[in-house]
Amino acid sequence: PPIYFLRIIVLALVLMTPSATTHSTMPLSPVFVKVSTPTKTRHYPTSRVEQPQRRRTHSTDDLASLITKPKTDRFGFLLENESEHGVKRRHSDTNKKISDPEKALVAKAAKQRALDKVTKRREKKWVNMIRSWEKNKNKKKHQQRILSRVRKGIPDKLRGAVWSLLGDVPNTIDFTKKGQYNELLLQAEMVGRGGRTDEDALVQVRDTIERDIKRTFPNHIMFKDLQEDRISEEEFDELLVSPTNTFDKNENEVAVVIYTKEEETPDLLNSAGGQASLRRVLRAYSMYDQETGYCQGMNFIVAMFLTFMTEEEAFWLLVFIMNDQPCNMRNMFGSDMSQSSQVLHVGSRLIEQFLPKLAKHLHRENVHISMYATHWLLTIYTTKFPFELVTRVWDCFLAEGWKIVYRIMLAILSVHERKLLKMDFEDILGFFRDVGQKAEADKLFEVAFKIQLKNKHVKKYEKEYLLQEKENKR
Repeated sequence: PPIYFLRIIVLALVLMTPSATTHSTMPLSPVFVKVSTPTKTRHYPTSRVEQPQRRRTHSTDDLASLITKPKTDRFGFLLENESEHGVKRRHSDTNKKISDPEKALVAKAAKQRALDKVTKRREKKWVNMIRSWEKNKNKKKHQQRILSRVRKGIPDKLRGAVWSLLGDVPNTIDFTKKGQYNELLLQAEMVGRGGRTDEDALVQVRDTIERDIKRTFPNHIMFKDLQEDRISEEEFDELLVSPTNTFDKNENEVAVVIYTKEEETPDLLNSAGGQASLRRVLRAYSMYDQETGYCQGMNFIVAMFLTFMTEEEAFWLLVFIMNDQPCNMRNMFGSDMSQSSQVLHVGSRLIEQFLPKLAKHLHRENVHISMYATHWLLTIYTTKFPFELVTRVWDCFLAEGWKIVYRIMLAILSVHERKLLKMDFEDILGFFRDVGQKAEADKLFEVAFKIQLKNKHVKKYEKEYLLQEKENKR
C-alpha cells in the first residue's frame, strides 16, 4: 500500500539523521523536508527555516502552518506562561474578585487612553529634541532637559534613536570609525583558521560566546532557541499514521520537521536572525578589544541593545558604555574584574548609609551583598528583572551613569525592608532569588528618586575602596 512505501522512505531518512540523544555538544537545527508519496515521484531540496512553531494537532491545515507568528509583549517576549526574559508574568488583577467586569473593562480602557495621550505628548517632545540634538548637545540647558526626561522614561518607539545619540553612535558610524565594524567581522571570521600567534585565546573566546548565545533571553522572539520546538521521533511517527490525513490535498505530500546537526561553526557573516546578530556583535567586540575579549553579562546587554537598534549601532553603543563616561564599564569585564569589587563595595556602603537597620540585620545573618546584588549591579539589571524596569534603568544609566544603578538597588531593598528584617539567612536568600518577579518599575522609580543619593556619596566610597586596595598591596 502507498502508506507502507511512505513509511519505509521516512524511516530511512530518520535512520540517516543523527539522533537527538547522540552525545554531542553541537546544537540541533530544523530542516523542513517534503516527502513525496509513491503516486508522485518528485525531489524536494531541504531548506532551513528560522522559527518553526509545532502545532498540537496534525491536520492538513496544521501541517501547512507549522510556522506561525507567536504572541509577544510590547518588547518581543513570548506571551505563553512567561514574559520579561524568564520572569513569570504577574497578573495583578487575576486573583481579585471583580463585582462588575464591564465596569473594570471601561476603567482599564480609560486608563490606557490617558496613558496613550501622555506617551504621544512625550514622543513629540523627544522628536523635537532629537532634531536639534547636534545643535544643542553641548548646552547645559539641553543636558538638564535630557536628564529630566530620561527619568520619566524614553518612549519605546524612540528609545533606540535616543540611546544611539547618548552614545554618539551616529557620528561614530558615519565619520570617526566608518567601516570598522565590517573589518572587525572579517577578522573574526578568520579565527580558527590558523596563522595568528593568539589563535588559541581567540578560539576560546569564540567558543565561550557561542555557548552563551543560546542562554540569552531564550523566550524573546529574536533570540528563541529553535531546539525547543522540535518534533520527537514518536510524534513524527504518529504524524505519518494519523487518520486525519497528513497529506497535502494539492501536492499529495507530507511536510515533516526533521532535526539535523547544525554546522559546528555557524556562518558568521551570512547567518540571519537575532542570535546571529548577537554573535556578530560579541565576536566583533572580542576583536576590537582583545584584552577584554568577552565576559558573561555582556551578552544580555548587547541583546537588549539589539531589540531597539541595528547590530552596528549596538556594537558601537557597547564600545561607548565600555570605554566612555558616564558608564565606563570596561574594568567590570576585564581579566581582574577590579571594578566589580569596587561597585559591590560602594553598594554595600550605601546600604549602610541609607538603610542602616537593614544593613545590620543582613550583617548578623551573614548575608553579603555579593550573594544577592552581583547580577543586579554587574549587568545593570538586564537579567531576572521585568524588561520595562530594565529599559528605564538604562535610559538613565546612559545619560547619568552609576547613580541610578545604586538608586534602584536601594529602592528594591527599601520597598521590602520590613519583610527582610523578619527573615533569617535561608529565607533572605530565597526571597532575593525571586525578587525580580516583584519588581514594579513605576513604584521603584518613585522610591528611587526620593532617596537623597548624590554623586559625592558614590565618589567618596569609590575613593575609599581604592585606598583600601592600595593598603592591601603594601
